[in-house]
Amino acid sequence: EKPKEIAQLEKNHNSVYGLELKGLDQSATEIFKIKELQDEHKWLKLIELYQGNPQWLNLIADVIQELGNGKVRELFPDDSILLTEDIQDCLNQVFSRLSDAEKQIMIVLAKSEQSLTINLLKKLINLSQIDLINSLRSLLRRCLIERKEQSEIIYYLHPVIKEFIM
Repeated sequence: EKPKEIAQLEKNHNSVYGLELKGLDQSATEIFKIKELQDEHKWLKLIELYQGNPQWLNLIADVIQELGNGKVRELFPDDSILLTEDIQDCLNQVFSRLSDAEKQIMIVLAKSEQSLTINLLKKLINLSQIDLINSLRSLLRRCLIERKEQSEIIYYLHPVIKEFIM
């Protein structure tokens, strides 16, 4: 979560840079090796489902070890997302700090079957233009929503966050 002040410094000073950390890639399999999980063929899918987030992967690996005796297939037979109590606690902390406008955007994105443009969001949410823009910027800065450019710029939620909100 990048503080607003750092984002401003990045824009106003050439000597200030923020490093956006993305989730781990295949290197996250080390977490599963250390936790002695089985079913290696399912590890990459777990990494994808949990966005490579090392904290979430550690929490999931602990649950797999505790309840499935290390067998991934026991808890993930159909590759669905499990929102453990620990992951929910992490997301609750973040969600509780959001403004009402940010929460509205997250809920609309979670309920949508597809990614949404700013124009569609405006139609679906009763927010002023500036509140919508400020909220989208804040959510992007907090890495709670993603943006992708296609023919238009679209916004979407990662599956874990979507599952949490639903």
